[in-house]
Amino acid sequence: VTIIGTAENPVEIKPISPVIGWNNIEITSLAENVSIEHASIEDGVLHITDCDVNLQYVDFINHQNSAWDRAILRAFGGSLTIDYCSISSNNKGEGFLCHNIEAPLISNCTFISKPDAVEMLNCSNGRISNCEFTNLLDDAIDLNNCHHILIDSNRIINVADRGMEIGSENFGSSTNIMVHRNVVVDCKEGINFKEGSTGIIENNTIYNNEVG
Repeated sequence: VTIIGTAENPVEIKPISPVIGWNNIEITSLAENVSIEHASIEDGVLHITDCDVNLQYVDFINHQNSAWDRAILRAFGGSLTIDYCSISSNNKGEGFLCHNIEAPLISNCTFISKPDAVEMLNCSNGRISNCEFTNLLDDAIDLNNCHHILIDSNRIINVADRGMEIGSENFGSSTNIMVHRNVVVDCKEGINFKEGSTGIIENNTIYNNEVG
């Protein structure tokens, strides 16, 4: 599946009625590869299973009253690279939800008012880097049963719950999580390791949170 526009003329996937929106684009392993570049996707979601996924310069826009577990992108298995993308939302639903992926990479992205903006479940050897998260009503970054993940050089500002939540009640602890060179400001809790999760927090700026 290839959807490629240009910076001057991006592909637009939009609803006929913004109030109603559209449901989802579902892509299975029959596709093998999914490449989306220079696109704007409004009021719908992507479900992708067992594909090699590459997203660059994709802007996701959500006006829908989405359920708390409805993610803009839900990817199962395969590989995942997301670079220079953005989500602008209304604090409903979730952002990028990654299941069972080896070495997922999310970098240089912007998340505005999108709870659980980046959530990984059962992922290993990934990286979340140089992203900005602002004005979220839930966590910014959430890792559940993940291992050897590097979270570095991100800016997390004004989060109503946790800037980073490492560990999960239902999926198990996360181990060897490296948290380096992030800025975490004006959150209810800055960085939370729980349920036996382990890692290193080094060279971060943690400022004006209720609990650092």
